Amino acid sequence: MLIVTSNPAMGYFADQEVSASMQASQSEEFAKNSFASRRNIKSFGESWHLNAQEYHTLTDGSTELVIGLNNKPDSYAILSEIINKNGGKITNTISMDDSKTVIINVPAQTTNFLTGQARASGVTRFVEPNIQFKIDSTPNDPLWSYQWGPQMIKADYAWNTNTGSDTVLVAVVDTGIDYTHPDLMANYVPLGYDWVNNHTAPMDDHGHGTHCAGIIAATLNNNIGIAGIAQVKVMAEKALNATGYGTSTDLANAIIHATDQGAKIISNSWGSNVSSSVIQDAITYATTKGVLVLASAGNSGINTPQYPGAYDEVICVTATDHNDQLAEFSTYGDWVDVAAPGVEIASTYPNNSYAFRSGTSMACPHAAGTAALIWSQYPNMTADLVRYQLERTSDDLGPTGFDGFYGHGRINAKKAVEQDLPSHDVTAFDWHSSQQYVKFGSTVTFTLTAFNSALSNETDVQLSLLVNNNEVNTTSIASLKSGKYASKELSWTPTSTGTYNVSYYISPVLDETITANNILSRTFNVVIPPNDANWTLLANDPDEDLGMSLKAGYSQQQSNIAYFKVTFHRTWTTIENDINVAIMIDADRNPRTGLPDGYYSGQNTYLGADYLIIVGYEGTEIWKWNETTGFFDAANPLPLAYLEAPDNSSSFIVGVTPKTCKPTATLMLYSAMPIPPLTGCPIMGTSHSLQTSIRITWPLLYLPPKAYHPTKPP
Repeated sequence: MLIVTSNPAMGYFADQEVSASMQASQSEEFAKNSFASRRNIKSFGESWHLNAQEYHTLTDGSTELVIGLNNKPDSYAILSEIINKNGGKITNTISMDDSKTVIINVPAQTTNFLTGQARASGVTRFVEPNIQFKIDSTPNDPLWSYQWGPQMIKADYAWNTNTGSDTVLVAVVDTGIDYTHPDLMANYVPLGYDWVNNHTAPMDDHGHGTHCAGIIAATLNNNIGIAGIAQVKVMAEKALNATGYGTSTDLANAIIHATDQGAKIISNSWGSNVSSSVIQDAITYATTKGVLVLASAGNSGINTPQYPGAYDEVICVTATDHNDQLAEFSTYGDWVDVAAPGVEIASTYPNNSYAFRSGTSMACPHAAGTAALIWSQYPNMTADLVRYQLERTSDDLGPTGFDGFYGHGRINAKKAVEQDLPSHDVTAFDWHSSQQYVKFGSTVTFTLTAFNSALSNETDVQLSLLVNNNEVNTTSIASLKSGKYASKELSWTPTSTGTYNVSYYISPVLDETITANNILSRTFNVVIPPNDANWTLLANDPDEDLGMSLKAGYSQQQSNIAYFKVTFHRTWTTIENDINVAIMIDADRNPRTGLPDGYYSGQNTYLGADYLIIVGYEGTEIWKWNETTGFFDAANPLPLAYLEAPDNSSSFIVGVTPKTCKPTATLMLYSAMPIPPLTGCPIMGTSHSLQTSIRITWPLLYLPPKAYHPTKPP
């Protein structure tokens, strides 16, 4: 079953949140709606389990251990030899009558070896980390106990290191700020503008902006309301009106003005699924001026990019709940960067009040506030290093490593201000290529980017392109300064079809000890492209003068790849912005399995779609229907074997590699044409369809059964 669907464009709007506004005096009712904070239990090696206590890590990444010696005459000498062999050194001693305890500094990588050897030596009474204790104090802000978000990211622990600096200025581009609020007055600076009403007093007439500003910078320890994450300066750029909407030009002006006023960080808790060139230009202007830009991921609950969060220059933030799980409403996808608390968040609200609100709008200022703490602690960092520090110190949640739900992880303010950058560390950063195939007989060129993620400048950085672990091309970067990027091109011409492991590798620089991030690897399929003379027409359709309007569908088979070509009566600019296509396949020809009939407008096909081949702004991938959950599993997509979808075109070609399915499949072309934007409506449209059967001579599609985060169809 082959379906083409195009989702509607959405207007600019602030995230929709669930809110409960209240006066500060209503603390009992406030408590009823709050969640208790949950602290993570940390582990040290295999033996120590700590709760509120933390072992002490030194600025060079080494660990301090405390070892109690027994009374044997040679115990000190034996232990000293073990310490020296493991690269450690004794830094201090504690003596009590006849007993002696030594404090040692040991490299992190040899900590477990030294611990085991010391315990087995027979000369120790105990071996434990030099535990760091925290004073038993909490902010005196009366609503602190309800602020599970800052507690989850350990902001209170971060405050033992740095509470924020008034040299850091954060701009909140939103509905304005109630700058008369007693919890915001001390940290507010009148540098912003009201772009909606064209005057210099960006007063909040909605509440959203005030709530975001309080999360970032409400005054700490003032016996009033809540505690902001960072005691930094905050300014308001009002570009959203009293209903939470704003134009692209007002939002762009707000970003540009905040940059010109000296903002180091710009927090944007708003977005649209439509990309805006004028906003992207404004963000590029800000980032080239050294500004860190953050944005919310959106509240659609599906895998759909929201802008400006999906732009590469922007730190995109998803929302987590009080159980450290992705919030049910949070948009997600491979464009997100970090996650932060965003459910039932307590913060300031206009007219000297406070409120709970939920949304990725609340998650974004948690990340902005943590970035402000980083910049306060490390004032010489570039914006790119602040971003890297925010991402690398996040707590990994969900699937191991980067994923589309939490990005690099849920932010951790404590680690962000405590874990210093190394002196030398060069990171293989990006491929600048989303394709997963290479045309046989052609040369593919990769643009490879290196990032100096350490404090020292580097010279003569060596880059290599490896294919199945064999070096096929090399180049070098003459100079790479701290916190800067550099890109180089490397090419490869495959000599046969098949599947190849291609790696981008950076040779370690002098004194670099962190090398896991020196390599990026991806799998590429070398394929024979479809022959234009071999297309078989499946079905065609007249121009109905609606949207792009489906024209025809074709297929052909080359080797073990099935190719599909879909044409339209009109031309799009880019598939990422203008179309959202689903090629639906009823693989088992059973209408009782797969997507139910009538789920989309006009989808009365009497077929059950088991697979979606997605082409458009929701991605370019394959989803499998999960009969248990009743949703398509967008969280575990299968990559396409081939894709041709050029800009300014009226047709695209996709290829899929089969694994398992019955040899005959029914396909259908279905086109849902977009209608004018409707708030909160993810898919609306008129539709028409074409149905056909095609015999596939090999098993069609395969997707692993694991379903980490099922989602509804687009």
